Amino acid sequence: MKNIIINYNLKEIQKDTQKTEKSKDELIELSKKEDLSPPSIITNEKPHEELSFELTNALDIFLESKRNLENSMEKENLPFKISEVIRCDFRIFKILGDIYFCKNDIKRALKLYLKAYFFEPSKKIVVNAIGVCYGHLKDYKNTIIYVNKALEIDPNYIDAWNNKGICLGQLKRYEAAIECFEKALEIDPNYKEAWYIIGICYYFLNKYKEAIECYDKALEIDPNYKIAWYNMGNSLDALKKYEAAIECFEKALEIDPNYKIAWYAMGNSLVALKKYKQAVECYTKTLEIDPNHEQALNKILFLKY
Repeated sequence: MKNIIINYNLKEIQKDTQKTEKSKDELIELSKKEDLSPPSIITNEKPHEELSFELTNALDIFLESKRNLENSMEKENLPFKISEVIRCDFRIFKILGDIYFCKNDIKRALKLYLKAYFFEPSKKIVVNAIGVCYGHLKDYKNTIIYVNKALEIDPNYIDAWNNKGICLGQLKRYEAAIECFEKALEIDPNYKEAWYIIGICYYFLNKYKEAIECYDKALEIDPNYKIAWYNMGNSLDALKKYEAAIECFEKALEIDPNYKIAWYAMGNSLVALKKYKQAVECYTKTLEIDPNHEQALNKILFLKY
């Protein structure tokens, strides 16, 4: 699981209305919590140099197989050599698909994975990759179809359980998503991303205590998991435990001092505690990291003026 990279896409918080229409008490209500969107689909991702090396090897094998096929034609030994070339075709299309996926050309990657699937429909990694591409294209129906195919090939394929869970989360089917991540945890109890995303699902179900328990599990596995600290802070904020929430945001910022969403969220919790001066400092820090953060700017203007 070390090669798995997860990208978490977070929505911007709800837009602030004009400052003249809001009192500070209303601003407290507005700042209670950050609105989180479900994480995006995951995939295995390799450095371009490694993919290029694999592609070169695959091409060498293919050319060698082609030469063997041409030689074998005279000996009438076609079936075995043809299948060997087909297997090499699968590898080439898969690796090319990986390269285009890394370049974020998802549609071209999908076409190449589908070609690989044509030659080798029993390869779970190819079937899962097709589902991943459909997920990135927001075609969640086909995502579920292909990750289910991968699970038919290997019921213990943790990547497929994870991807299916994330897809169900994108469809706001949070209970079903949790079931998928629990399956992943049966396979690997130390899969921190699964614990984390179950926490996200509970957050959307307004089960903040359960979410915190899941973030705790993820942090037991990796104490430097900054996004788990951040989202634990969001759940504590939702429970109006603002001091505890601030401690979590501070933990996230110890790991990454430029973690702008943690600065911003901490500002919101400080507003809830009516510590406006400190809140302004947090929003100012947010703007130093991201000068285009409109919400932070609006809150600074509101609190100062």
